[in-house]
Amino acid sequence: NGTWVQSIGVCASMPTSMDEITRVIESGNAADIASTLCAFASENEDTRHVEGIVGEEGKEQLITKLLLLVESFSANEDVVYSACEVLRLCARSDVSLKPVMCEEALQSIAAVATKAGEKKTADMATKVLLNLCAQMNKSASAEVAALTTSEPFLSAMVNVITFVKECTEINENASPLFPYIRLITLVVLKEEGAARAKEHDVLNVLASFLERCQPLVSGRADDSPMTMAAVIEALRTIYYLLMPLGPLDEMRLPTDDEKELCTRLSAAYQHYLFLPSEPRYQSLKNAVVMAMINLPAMTVELFPPERTLEAVLLVFAHQLAHTSKEDDDCVQKLIPSFVILTSIATGIERSRPIIKHFIFGDLTNFQAGDGVNPPPQFKGGDTIAGQLLPYMTCINEAMSHYSAELIWAACEYDAGEMTRLCGMGYAAGHFQRKGMFAELANQSGIGGAGAVPADGPTRRPPTEEEAREWMERLERLEKAGMVKVVRKSDEDKQ
Repeated sequence: NGTWVQSIGVCASMPTSMDEITRVIESGNAADIASTLCAFASENEDTRHVEGIVGEEGKEQLITKLLLLVESFSANEDVVYSACEVLRLCARSDVSLKPVMCEEALQSIAAVATKAGEKKTADMATKVLLNLCAQMNKSASAEVAALTTSEPFLSAMVNVITFVKECTEINENASPLFPYIRLITLVVLKEEGAARAKEHDVLNVLASFLERCQPLVSGRADDSPMTMAAVIEALRTIYYLLMPLGPLDEMRLPTDDEKELCTRLSAAYQHYLFLPSEPRYQSLKNAVVMAMINLPAMTVELFPPERTLEAVLLVFAHQLAHTSKEDDDCVQKLIPSFVILTSIATGIERSRPIIKHFIFGDLTNFQAGDGVNPPPQFKGGDTIAGQLLPYMTCINEAMSHYSAELIWAACEYDAGEMTRLCGMGYAAGHFQRKGMFAELANQSGIGGAGAVPADGPTRRPPTEEEAREWMERLERLEKAGMVKVVRKSDEDKQ
């Protein structure tokens, strides 16, 4: 009669089995179905792999039964809620999800997520879609990945945008909004999702969300981690949607509406960037720095330069210490900091010695290297320079480019100083990209009196000894396979 599942003592000692779920579902008793599924969900709340409990085939059968319940008991909120609760658990891993990986099944869940007047159940259905969307974005199947821009997800996202816009609970606690914001983030990763989100003014909705969350994340001891997580998701969504304005995309000029939006965002970004330098805020500040690179120049000027430089340097130091160039996400983590710090160094001359000192430390007792390898004190990962220099030869072209540009600016565009501090082995790729190898023989590059940008001051011609030393270095690098020196005879053949 189903009463056993309502007994806390018995439930604790008798886990709900797949056979019991099947029996109760086949009975058709709505109360028993709801209580049995809720018991299963409660018992397995901390489980990441339902297939480990019921088996892979059993998980497929369970999902199929749950989808039928969502459709056939649509008028019974208790049954639909409990079915969605177990579906949420099933969608935590990508194993045995075939029954739900179709638009028809997704539409059934989306219908619950967008149904008015049943917030508790709609919340649970939204969490199901969130977990499914995360699995689909990781899928190697293009057909499965494409489902994230199917109408069920798009309609659910639009519903979420409207809910976030109208939600008054943010003023007290934004934690419950995390799954909603996360769903928007995952759907806008695809072009169709981004376009639909923009149609519904998602950027202004999220800008307002960031502003309303500021009192809830303000450096107090009781700042909510889940509210911070929701803010991070909002920042990531804004980053994706404003990429056309930034240096990693077309860098087009902003419209008047975008200028107004970015002015609002710059104020919100400063609030979160200037939070105390504590570990609990690190992920949040990483997200702020990432979002900042897409702000147009006219709004970047609203940031106080010294305070911004200090904050970004602290973020950058933490990123370097916890990232390596072998990490899959090193590009996303570090390039925003490279870009922002390089922009500051380029635009504010007095910042260059600060950044240089941050990277290389006190150079009073500097020990020069052999000209090819970095100086001894910068080898290994014990210093900022030791952590940063390897990115200059990273196989990812963006990483090697932006890391070298930062050091180039910190060295005040002096090829000799850059070589002295990094070694030609690390600096060679940068000089090659700049087309400077041919010029190096006509400029001083030894002992810190090096090359400058094309529009910089004219340097004295190198001495015969300096030119010979440069050529010897280039020949050693060429033999080591680090560079290819194009000689005049080679150019004539080309």
